[in-house]
Amino acid sequence: MKKRVLSTLVAATLAFGLMTGAVSVATPAMAKAKRITISSKKLTLKVGEKKTIKLKNVTKKQAKKITWKTSKKAVATVTKKGVITAKKAGKATVSATYKKKKYNCVVTVKKAAETEVEAGLANPFLDSKNDKVRCHYSDAFFTSSSTKFNHELAKCSLATAILSEAVLRPKAEGGDESELERLTESFGFDGFDVNDAYKVAPTEDSVGVACAKRTVGDRTVVAVLIRSVGYQLEWASNMTVGDGSEIKNHLGFEMARRKVSTFISEYMKKMQIQGEVTFWLAGQSRGAAIANLTAAWLAEGEQVTGIPTSGDKIYAYCFATPQAAYVGTGADKKDIEIGYGFIHNILFDRDIVSRIPPSKLGFGVYGTREKNVIGTDDKEVEKLLKVFTDTKPGEEFKNAGKQDLGGKTPAQLVDATVEEFTEMVVDRETYTKEWQDTCITLMATMFGGGSPSGTKADPEKTIRLGALFLGGGSTLLVEHYPQVEYAYLATA
Repeated sequence: MKKRVLSTLVAATLAFGLMTGAVSVATPAMAKAKRITISSKKLTLKVGEKKTIKLKNVTKKQAKKITWKTSKKAVATVTKKGVITAKKAGKATVSATYKKKKYNCVVTVKKAAETEVEAGLANPFLDSKNDKVRCHYSDAFFTSSSTKFNHELAKCSLATAILSEAVLRPKAEGGDESELERLTESFGFDGFDVNDAYKVAPTEDSVGVACAKRTVGDRTVVAVLIRSVGYQLEWASNMTVGDGSEIKNHLGFEMARRKVSTFISEYMKKMQIQGEVTFWLAGQSRGAAIANLTAAWLAEGEQVTGIPTSGDKIYAYCFATPQAAYVGTGADKKDIEIGYGFIHNILFDRDIVSRIPPSKLGFGVYGTREKNVIGTDDKEVEKLLKVFTDTKPGEEFKNAGKQDLGGKTPAQLVDATVEEFTEMVVDRETYTKEWQDTCITLMATMFGGGSPSGTKADPEKTIRLGALFLGGGSTLLVEHYPQVEYAYLATA
């Protein structure tokens, strides 16, 4: 009886309490309050980067009572809203104090070159942790002999070609800083500028050229960097050989060279560069042919060019250089390597581009054909190529040595293709009269994304050319990728 009365009294008391609010019932959520934590206990930032951190499980009203502090303002600052700004390399502890309790975040600030990176960056030549991939610039490049091949200068040169773009506007003109401009700045060059053709989409006869300058000792070094990738309809100009009646050199490349030479003169006036000048020229493929011709032109001397320089002050590095210079044939053939030792041509026997136009049509390159300057270990090359891809080298980087070439080595396949092409076009006169328009149209359509004006392709010749050059497909073209060339160069 007593137990029943007691139970009744407890039940009544609880009921009265619930109605009046004197008694509350604890729910599971209320039984365990959410713990306050900091959103990041560790952060790694590059100099100049910002990051906002906060305390979790606090209301907006409570957040106003948080006090933010940093242990080293010189390394990282923090605002009253938790916005951290990285100032210089080092470590700092950023703390948030709420109700006398501190919540810490250790901030590590690194320079851009020190920051850990993943493969496939826009500028692996600066950001990669692989020392072979990175570019190592030195002013000593331009105080040593220009005729001696410099492996590190070669790497820097090819890197500029890989980072050249279809359209580029310097940051001084309000454009976004390109990776090419960033690279030259890392070398200590300033005054980065480009010609007008570089600021718009390429056309069939355009050429993009960038210049920058640096003082080395008592001399001014001017970098002349030719657009070498993404040149689209300029493929038409690549195939415009010309009949040689007025201009002996490859017509398309020679006309581009003249535009580059004009820009060099304009750049020197704009930057008020005086006295004898040292030049560094770089390019790959089309860019290499134009750099090759430009370096030879500069060496003709001030009386011809109006620019005070000489061969011992010209450093030209040309990769996969098409044969743009007129050599002649038969009794008229001349050796254009002599006297141009400052022009270094890094050629690959597995790359067909450096064999076109064919030698039998009277073409060659100025300067030396460098030998034994590239690596031969394909496995090592594949490792470096990972830097240029998101994961591992894909089919686009699969070298020709791993493909079915019908029993031929890559070099033998190139030899056979060039020989067959030479037999088809016969000589320079026949090429310009019967084959040039078809070659221009075919190549511009395939690689330029459009058809050039004023040319008409012959259907039968198009089929023959397509069968010849596309029969090997990527077998021949992959060896021309500048990233592949860089990997072979870096592993030498």
